[in-house]
Amino acid sequence: MLPLLNEHLEGFSRSEDWVSRCQEVKERWARKNEEEGNTEGYPVHPSRIIRALDKTVASDAILALDTGDNTVWTNRNFRQTNQKTVFSGYWRTMGFGLPAAMTAKLIHPDKQVVTIVGDGGLQMVLADLMTAIRYRLDITVVVLNNESLQMEKDKIDVMGTKDIGTDLTNPDFVKLAEACGWKAFRPESDDELESVLEEALQTGGPALVDIPTAQELPRRQNKEKEYPNRILFGCSFLVHINTI
Repeated sequence: MLPLLNEHLEGFSRSEDWVSRCQEVKERWARKNEEEGNTEGYPVHPSRIIRALDKTVASDAILALDTGDNTVWTNRNFRQTNQKTVFSGYWRTMGFGLPAAMTAKLIHPDKQVVTIVGDGGLQMVLADLMTAIRYRLDITVVVLNNESLQMEKDKIDVMGTKDIGTDLTNPDFVKLAEACGWKAFRPESDDELESVLEEALQTGGPALVDIPTAQELPRRQNKEKEYPNRILFGCSFLVHINTI
């Protein structure tokens, strides 16, 4: 393959115009990303939550991502340094985040382990709250609680069909976690995000942060129109993860 590539690259010269346009797009996205990560409001914009995590988790932490909108927003807004990311890339299994975090902590007890989950994914593995207590695992669960199966809701809305079965009836995750022996937190405004996350990360045992989350659809700007960014997610996520 390499000889064939080299053969076709003979006489190739770099297009400075193309490089310049790529750099312009990159800079425009960086500005958009920064603006999005500072969005104010309560329930909290998902980008604001991920930016708060970006500021508070350890530089060598292990992040376990559940499957769903939380994965999209983490890929979109989290600016990795030396963190490692674990996600269900093949099966895309909801409920993956919490057991993955427990496994990561058992394998790497010296590392900070944080799992970013949606309320739907967490509901599928609530019994594992007791598993984490049994093994005294120092992990932090961050719940993007928008009372919805948001990725499915977004797909249905984009197709223009009737939205059925995507709304969730959630327990009080804070009381539920505390009943299982966890430390649990809920910020009362977006201004409290960083301080609450820092407190949760320093508890020395299982900690859960339940964050009321706005129902938002990631969008990509294209001159006069906007359209959902879902189609670009697969490729961009693979590129992002492979650069860890």
